[in-house]
Amino acid sequence: MNLIGKIILRSALALLIVAMARVLCSGQSYDFINYSIEDGLGQSQVTDIVQDHMGVIWMASNGGGLTCYDGQTFTVFTTDNGLADNVVNKIFEDDNNQLWICTAKGISRWLGPSHKGGSNHFVNFTEDDGLADNQVWTGMQDQAGRLMFGTNDGLSILLTSEDQVPGTRFKNSKLGLSHNIVRSLLQDSEGVFWYGTENGLTRHDPSATGEVYSYYSTKDGLADAFIWSSLEDSEGNLWFGTGLGISRLKKGDIGNVEQKFESKIWVDDIKLNIIYDIEEDAKGNIWFAAWANVGAIEYVPKFNAYRRMSKENGLADNNVVSILKDNEGNLWMGTYGQGVSKFRGRRFENYTRDQGLPDNFIGGIKEDVNHNIWIGGNGGISRMVRNKNPERICGYNYIVQQFSPADGFPSKQVNSMAEDRSGNLWFCTENGLVTLKMPAPLFASDGKSKPRLSFQVYTVQQGLLTNRPITLYEDSRGGFWLGYKGGMVQRMTIEGGKAVFQKNIYKSELLNSFTTYAIHEDQRGDMWFGTGAGIVKLLINDSTGAIDQEVNITTRDGLVHDDVRAIVEDTEGNLWFGTGGGLSIFNPYQPGKRFENYTSEDGLVSDRICLLQFDNENKLWIGTNVGLDVLDVAKYKATKQKYDPIEHKHVLSGDLQFRHFGYAEGFVGNEVNTGASCKDADGSLWFGSIAGAIKYNSEEDALNAVPPIIQIVGVDIHSDPVDISALSEFKYDESHLTFKFMGISHRLQEGVKYKHRLQGYSYEWSDPSTTTTINYTNLSVGAYKFEVLAANADGVWNKVSASYSFTIVPPFWKSIWFYILVIAGFIAIVYSIVKIRLRALEQTARALTTQVEIKTAKLQASEQQYRKLFDTTGDCIFIYDQHTHEFLDCNDTVVRVYGYSKEEIKTMKPYDLHPDEDPEDVRKLIDSKQDVPRIYEHVTKSGKKIYVEVQSSTVRFDQKEAVLSIVRDITKRREDAQKIESINKQLTGSIRYSKRILDAVLRSKSEITQVHPNSFILFKPKDIVSGDFYWFHKIDGKTIVAAIDCTGHGVAGAFMSLIGNEILDDVVKKKKIVNPGKILSAMHKAVVTTLKKGDTNGDAIGGMDVALCCLDYEKNTLEFAGAGRSLTIWRDGVEMVYSGNKFPVGLVFDKDGKYSNVYMNEKKTAQGVIKSEKIDVKKGDSIYLFTDGYCDQFGGESGEKFMGERLSSLLATISAEDMNKQEAILESTMAKWQGDRSQVDDMLVIGMKI
Repeated sequence: MNLIGKIILRSALALLIVAMARVLCSGQSYDFINYSIEDGLGQSQVTDIVQDHMGVIWMASNGGGLTCYDGQTFTVFTTDNGLADNVVNKIFEDDNNQLWICTAKGISRWLGPSHKGGSNHFVNFTEDDGLADNQVWTGMQDQAGRLMFGTNDGLSILLTSEDQVPGTRFKNSKLGLSHNIVRSLLQDSEGVFWYGTENGLTRHDPSATGEVYSYYSTKDGLADAFIWSSLEDSEGNLWFGTGLGISRLKKGDIGNVEQKFESKIWVDDIKLNIIYDIEEDAKGNIWFAAWANVGAIEYVPKFNAYRRMSKENGLADNNVVSILKDNEGNLWMGTYGQGVSKFRGRRFENYTRDQGLPDNFIGGIKEDVNHNIWIGGNGGISRMVRNKNPERICGYNYIVQQFSPADGFPSKQVNSMAEDRSGNLWFCTENGLVTLKMPAPLFASDGKSKPRLSFQVYTVQQGLLTNRPITLYEDSRGGFWLGYKGGMVQRMTIEGGKAVFQKNIYKSELLNSFTTYAIHEDQRGDMWFGTGAGIVKLLINDSTGAIDQEVNITTRDGLVHDDVRAIVEDTEGNLWFGTGGGLSIFNPYQPGKRFENYTSEDGLVSDRICLLQFDNENKLWIGTNVGLDVLDVAKYKATKQKYDPIEHKHVLSGDLQFRHFGYAEGFVGNEVNTGASCKDADGSLWFGSIAGAIKYNSEEDALNAVPPIIQIVGVDIHSDPVDISALSEFKYDESHLTFKFMGISHRLQEGVKYKHRLQGYSYEWSDPSTTTTINYTNLSVGAYKFEVLAANADGVWNKVSASYSFTIVPPFWKSIWFYILVIAGFIAIVYSIVKIRLRALEQTARALTTQVEIKTAKLQASEQQYRKLFDTTGDCIFIYDQHTHEFLDCNDTVVRVYGYSKEEIKTMKPYDLHPDEDPEDVRKLIDSKQDVPRIYEHVTKSGKKIYVEVQSSTVRFDQKEAVLSIVRDITKRREDAQKIESINKQLTGSIRYSKRILDAVLRSKSEITQVHPNSFILFKPKDIVSGDFYWFHKIDGKTIVAAIDCTGHGVAGAFMSLIGNEILDDVVKKKKIVNPGKILSAMHKAVVTTLKKGDTNGDAIGGMDVALCCLDYEKNTLEFAGAGRSLTIWRDGVEMVYSGNKFPVGLVFDKDGKYSNVYMNEKKTAQGVIKSEKIDVKKGDSIYLFTDGYCDQFGGESGEKFMGERLSSLLATISAEDMNKQEAILESTMAKWQGDRSQVDDMLVIGMKI
């Protein structure tokens, strides 16, 4: 072809390309996450990617086998695990959720996770099974359910079990193909097959009569005859990736024999090569995996335009060979040599040095009147000239222009930027205040180079207070306010086109001595200044513009923190303050209004707030040192109920929802800089960070409505994994179960949360957490169902839980069959016994008949004997009619005790013996509960009062229903009981007097607050006096505190307490010993000497359990020694336990050689062997000393001991609280635990906070 012909051909091709699409590009970096071999990939050449039904990503490689990724862990499978070959060409999943892997040496079918424990995870098919060729390039399942594979020698179709014949499992065919090597397979929505070969495209319509085949090549418009990939999009268009670009067959042209292929072979002035893969994203855009340093290509049907994605945008490599859209819309792009890239969208665009900025530290950012973006920071000032594309599918291309001192800009350090009402830009720099009048030219006269701009500079010579202004704000009166580093605020006006600077006239120390970071004018015209030490409010006179009042506002007024970095105002006049300690909200013009404060405890990711920015949707963007938080202000206001003036916050009816964007969410800047934000004309937000400028595109930020794919991945029994796929019953001793679960959300795996429950154990769902395991111990016999739900990072939960039902079966002796056997055996035994007994009774009945007369005679004699006993018993016996209450009879003892004759008694009734009581009350008492013993006061005939105990029961007497009452005179017994009660009162009084003596000797609990203010002593003796006691003393700038548990409690324990207190006073106060180990050693010797232990050959074990510490406030140290007791320190939620020595003070054992004095003998000195432990303490540490009484108290539902573990858990939750509050919680917790049970031991807990 001659030169002219080539030119004509190229021109025609260019016109065709322009007609098909506009090529768009962008240099910004997007939200890519790249994975490589270092992350766990089997190999860096990722030839295919699929997602299975459980959400797992499977990646093929060119020699590294097969890699699966569940969002947390990469697992590699190779020929060592049974894979047919390590070169994998294609992966697909069929309708039965079976995974098929096409390799260079046959086909492998994945056997599933149940086979992960073995060495062979796959079943393989090769030429030996009838496969056409072992080199399998591609595979698919057609609409009839058949599995088809493209090989080096035609097509192979896996036969069903019904169609297989011995020796072959495949049906092979080369008939109708344009070439035997089949690289791609596609069945369109009409059921037509499209076979991509190395020599053209074959169309096969199985519905047509006679198996019609059609063939297409370059002469039909294909970009190249080598077909690598194919796709039918959601509109029914067919796409083909060839060896030299992209070809498309529109839906209306499918089946037409005429040439209808449209091809694309150039993008961004780059000629296309192999298109390895094609995918359609969630928006209907088509993506192409391109070879030859092209990258990934996106086609946007809405604008019939293409754009290229490359390494410049964050892609791992420009040679892309595979692409996948997962169930959440993420795009996975496999490269040839650099692993795989996950593209999560264009929510954030990143601009750094790589895009032409002079430095990544951005201190200020603004949009000018021409909609160009100005960025300032450590590298000076840059302008990103906006090159708007009319289709707006790529956003904008920006031409970066840097302005240095050589260009008239005086500084390389820009602190902030502002725009005045005229559109002019102002720059606060380290070398003065700079302004640029707008509009400013975009380019030099050549239309390409950056122009020479006229920057005007103000320094101290023109009136600035210093050359380091940090912020600038224009008020509604046409004045400008300047804040400086290190203090001072200045007002500036423009007069005659020149800046006029006022002197510093403000009385507020905050404005004169601290850096002003933020300035704001509220709706009433008052000025607010955020400084490093609080807020200053200036009330401006509307008439004169003068300052009427200066008001300082700090934490004393309710502000959450004094370091105020940002101020914004919402539409209702509320002021929002971003501080170093959280977020404060305040409306100064509502009577009684106070600050509403929110911190990280309320959901903020960090309390260090650097900037605040409202967007067009009334959402507040909160910039912190660890990313962005977003608060929907409208929803926030809807959740408010009432304000808590004590806590300075609202009690909410719902959760305060902050949405977080950090590095994991694609906000790579992570730490934003003070005040560095702006909102552009399109409503997009720009943020300046330590890692560049970042643009937020709200239209690209869609809620992830796809919940995680949740599954139960395993169950452990007593920490040993078990296969639950076919297991639903566990033995009664297999009751310790650990459930492992996972919800896969590839958009943000770190944000997945779970809640679970075990029906049969609890029907309440757990609180959401990120934990993926849960333990259940000591499960009882019964049926259970474990359920787990998962939510993605946007809070979308599964509607259906993953569940596993199982039963813990009882032991055989608790089974129903065992019960039946036992009952049957018992019945048989009883039946046998009854039969034997009946035979014996028959014999006995005959013998009884002959004895009836004998018994009758004896009964008559017995009746006479009974009458004799009735009359001679020492107790009074009355018999009276149950209905009329008339006495029917009495014994002789009644006559002797009461003085009435029997005839007189028979004329009386029981209540005649109660002359001082109402007869009706006595009648009712007699009629109720006659079988219960009662005490009464009776009167004899002579008028003497006696106390009697009456026991009654019903009898038959002379054919009447009667009551027999046995009455015992207890007058003397009652008098003796009164004497005993008098003696007991005297003893109790003596003990209470002993307690007053003990209280006088021991120091009061309130005194410890004088020695250590932030402390408490919880002291609850079991009896009036106690065997537990506390001791403290301040000496030489050190404070010594001890908790002592003496042997015994009550009076015996009190005597031991007096001895222990006296010994400690002697050792510390008199002998000046302050080392805890030496104190306990001296105490041990004194106890042994005082109690004279060791004088006999069989001394009993006894003594004192002691925990003693010495606090040195100057050195921030604590020395501890323990004898049978320990010391606990809680620091930042971590528990530290110091056990001390094993034995109590004063403990002495038998002298037969088996035991001895545990702390000293004849060779030991007075210091003994008790050692101290020195501990560094710091502010906020909580220190606890306690005896065993608190832990040994019985209570709870099952009546068990409280135990040390439960006390440790309780201290973990309260250790950060004030000590007075801790004491109240400890006391209320024990009261609830103990209930109405008796206290079993003395209780003593001492707490101190550093």
